[in-house]
Amino acid sequence: MGRFDIAVVTPDDVLCPLIRDHESSMLWAHQLSIESLPGATDESTIIALRKAGAPETAGLMSAALEQ
Repeated sequence: MGRFDIAVVTPDDVLCPLIRDHESSMLWAHQLSIESLPGATDESTIIALRKAGAPETAGLMSAALEQ
């Protein structure tokens, strides 16, 4: 990747700044997802984020949902 000057980013690299900088919009997007995915819950979404390799994002979203 370096040979082509391409940076590798993780899901946390992309999502964490969005949650920190635009928490209310990310909570809105989260709620929209929950409503449109049959059987989805806040908890199942947090678990899915962890399984997808985004543990920091899962923690931030979990904290934001508790507010």
